Amino acid sequence: MIIFTADTHLTPRVWKSRRDLDGDSFRALNALRDAVLQIEEPAHVILGGDVFDAARIDAATLRAFTEFVDTLFEKDIRVYVIQGNHDKDSAAAFAEIQGAVSLDKTLIELDGRTFYGLNWMPREALIDTLPSVPDCDYLVLHAMFEHLVTFTGACDLSLDDIPTQVGNVLVGDVHVNDVTSLRSTGVCISPGPLHPCNIGQQGPHGFYALPAGAEQWEFRTIPTREIMMFRFIDAGEADTIEPAIAAAQQRSTPDLEPIVEIRHSNDLTDLTESWVSKYPGVRFFTKGSATGKLVTAEDILEAQQGFQNLTLIESLDVVVDASKDAELHAFLGSLLVGDAQATIDHKLEEVQCDP
Repeated sequence: MIIFTADTHLTPRVWKSRRDLDGDSFRALNALRDAVLQIEEPAHVILGGDVFDAARIDAATLRAFTEFVDTLFEKDIRVYVIQGNHDKDSAAAFAEIQGAVSLDKTLIELDGRTFYGLNWMPREALIDTLPSVPDCDYLVLHAMFEHLVTFTGACDLSLDDIPTQVGNVLVGDVHVNDVTSLRSTGVCISPGPLHPCNIGQQGPHGFYALPAGAEQWEFRTIPTREIMMFRFIDAGEADTIEPAIAAAQQRSTPDLEPIVEIRHSNDLTDLTESWVSKYPGVRFFTKGSATGKLVTAEDILEAQQGFQNLTLIESLDVVVDASKDAELHAFLGSLLVGDAQATIDHKLEEVQCDP
């Protein structure tokens, strides 16, 4: 069986804005290990980049990964890796030192299928490298595909960039769980992150598995921190929200307290604060405002679609408020619509002549 996951982002505290939440990435790695050990047929594990959260890693992170590789190795299960943009260079070297096998520019056969990997690289280098990829059943990448991102200019590749000698693609980087057809015969599989790295990544989280002789990949979940988000602007909604919180409390464990984020209107502050004391074992993030506005993924997508067709000069009003900084607005506007160098030279002359 082939196991594929990506974006484990190993670090003691992966939640950058919540420093009191620690160990999530280690627990997810252990859950992956336990799930793999329960598989009865021979297994191979492929990690699609961003194994570590940074190029420089600490002792706890190194120990967690070493124990993961060693435990699987004792059961004749090998771990294969490529570099991501987070763990390129030095951290990826640690992975190989600890017994993982690099797939970078290496063709291997597993369960009768061929796999070839490429470490993360900038878009231009990746585009230049793809034509030289050998015939393979699966190409393992860490890259942002156009069909996985929702805003213009962020992607590295489109599915059309994948050469025809590649049957399928396994990809990390974009934290989205997705299976999309590649041409008429293959698929592009993105497992998303192994665990939530921020409050917007509710899940589910886990890995894809391809049993020996099978053609369809199966997504298998692992236990991770549960995340719930509510916009609470009407007291009548409490009848829906509070039972959901109570149910989450029943599923709580000491290591994986569920997170409940509530954006509420200010007049509901007392009620939401009462829930904090009423439901121990639930981690609450509450924030009051006049409207209780909660920005959802749909809100962000709509805003992105509204801005993606703006020209630079049309975007200027979004970046600089002309009523507050008329001089800067005028200067940047002249750069965008006129001769930029002449404008800069003129501005420099003004500064030099200013007593």
